[in-house]
Formats: sequence, structure tokens, C-alpha cells
Amino acid sequence: MSGDTPKLLFIDTCIYRRKGFNFAYGRFRNIAQYSKTGYLRLLTTSITDREVKANIREMIGEALPDLKRFQKRGIFKTIDADLMGRVDSKFLPLENAAILFERYNEFLRDSAAQTVPLDGDSIDSVFDAYFSESPPFGRGKKKDEIPDAVVVASLLKYAKATGLKIHILTDDDGIVKACDGIHLLPVTDFGSFMNEHNRGYDDFRFNKVIAIYREHDNEFLECIEDAFGNLGYEVTDGRYYSDSCEAEIENVDVDEINVESVLNDRPLVTISGRITVKLNGSYEDYDYATYDHEDNVHYNVVSREFEHEAELPFIATIDFIWDESDLSFKKILNVQLNWRDVVQVTVEEFNDIATTSPWDDGQERDF
Repeated sequence: MSGDTPKLLFIDTCIYRRKGFNFAYGRFRNIAQYSKTGYLRLLTTSITDREVKANIREMIGEALPDLKRFQKRGIFKTIDADLMGRVDSKFLPLENAAILFERYNEFLRDSAAQTVPLDGDSIDSVFDAYFSESPPFGRGKKKDEIPDAVVVASLLKYAKATGLKIHILTDDDGIVKACDGIHLLPVTDFGSFMNEHNRGYDDFRFNKVIAIYREHDNEFLECIEDAFGNLGYEVTDGRYYSDSCEAEIENVDVDEINVESVLNDRPLVTISGRITVKLNGSYEDYDYATYDHEDNVHYNVVSREFEHEAELPFIATIDFIWDESDLSFKKILNVQLNWRDVVQVTVEEFNDIATTSPWDDGQERDF
């Protein structure tokens, strides 16, 4: 572990939101663990805390009008199962928001997060940037970007006062441009940041993880294939829809591997790339169907088979066990994919991938 000075990290609200406010998410959990080592220090502000909680309320509110459609969104993966069991009869938005508020507070406590004081003296510079449309403001000078500007100004003042650089994890283009690259360093790739963080934390263990992956890459890739094989697949062309698909994994191409954690006896890696899946299924073709308005039924609907090869981007998070005494590989424990339960594939036109014609079923029809 190099150096005694902690690496400072600020996480923008947009990152929490993109991860569905799932504070058990692997990278958030790793940040809490590394904070306990003293190598990493999480920073926050009172504005950020209020913004996170306002966004939690907003996302839950957005889900209420059409709950079933939104149940697969990330935020619902973090709500207790016993509450999810009651959503059809009585959804409790305030109770669920309170649960997520507490999990956010618990994440801050576990990470020993430090609250950076707001810089009231910088209000003039904030409004100078606002009226000149300088970052984080863009054209139109959005008033909702004023909190971001105050946060950035406060972090900058803190960095200059302590002589420490602050890494700002965000995908907000305005905040990225507002970072000076000297005191405030923008981070737009969470995986790459954790990868470099682990290299700096313990270079030996980091290189050992990479070596284990290279030596056992077939096992890692087989686990990814198995995980994709256990997913469901839905195919649509915007008109027609099929969820009766069989999937055959054809190929896995790895683009990047990031080391997420080298702590304890369970290292964590993320592997990103593309997987090629061959889908075979059927769909209901209504092109030649007739509709009986009186009976509210379609006649002459044809079931047609199709075949489609899809290339899907993936991120697989894999944790494995190694022997702490010599860091030798033992076994893979778990694989988590960025796909949740069902993979949705869109095609241009079902009829273009059909392998049977409308007349292959042998039925006689009078059109």
C-alpha cells in the first residue's frame, strides 16, 4: 500500500441514481471497505445528501403510475422483498423511501464519509459562472445547476486548503468541464477508477488477480456463458413480440477486465465485452389475420418460427476465493450480470428473420 495520504473521492448524485440507489452495489460496498483501511476517504456535502434523498423520492414517485412496468428498474432491486410482495395491493412510497434513506446514511457511516463544508464565500463566483454560462452551467443557465456549482466551488476550496486532489465521480458533462484537472479530477469511468485504485493500494495483489484471470480465463468465461444461459429472452420488432425463445451461446469476446477489490480472501473483478447469442423461437404473425369485432377475436393468426443472432454488450461482476497464505486460486463464487433476469432484443422486422412462411403449418385458409 503506497503512501499514507488517503485518496479523496466525491460521488455525484447522478452516479447513485444510475445505480438505482442500490447501496449494496459491489463498488459502493468496496468503497466502504477501502475507507476502513484509511487508503480511501469518501467526501460528501449537505447539498448532495439532500439531492440524493430528493432523487429517491422522485424515482419512487415516477414508478407509482405504472408499477408493474417499473418493477425491473434498479431502484426496486433495493427495496425489501416483503414490501415488494405487497405492491399490488398497497404500495408504501414513504416507507420505501425511508428504507433507502437509511441505507444511504448507513453507506455514509460505513465509509466514514466526511462532509465538506459549503463555501458561502464563493457565491459570487457561482453567479459569475451562471451569468457567463461557464461550467457547470451551459447554454440556458439552468437554475437547477446552481447546487452543482456550489458543490464544485466548495470541493475546490477544500482541495486547495488541504493540498489534496479530489476525484469526482460523475457523468454530468457540466461538472466534468468544471473540474480544473489540477485540484479536482473528473472520473467518468467507475470501473477504471477502481482498477487504478486497487493497483495503487496493493500492486502485488492486483497483479496476482490479473494473473489468476489469465490462467483460469476459460473458467471465468464458462461462468459468464452459464449466467447468460439462465436468462430469459424477449424479442420484438415494435409490432410483434416473442418471449418463447431458446438461446444458444455462440461466442464471448472480452474487451476489458477491471480489478474491483483485492481485500481479504474474496477478490472481485468486472469483465466487460460482447456475447453472441443465437435465438430460436416463435411469434404470432397477424399480417393475414382478420378481426371479428363482435366476438373480439382474431382469426387466421399464424405462428411462425424465427432465428436471430444477437450481439449483446455485457458487464459481468465475478468474485472468487483465493488462499490468503499464497494467493492461489480456489474457486469462483458468484457471477452477476448487468442484465436483470430477462434480455430484451430488438430486431428490424420479424418477417425478415422468420424461418417458416405463413403457409408452413398446413392449415387451409380462405382469405
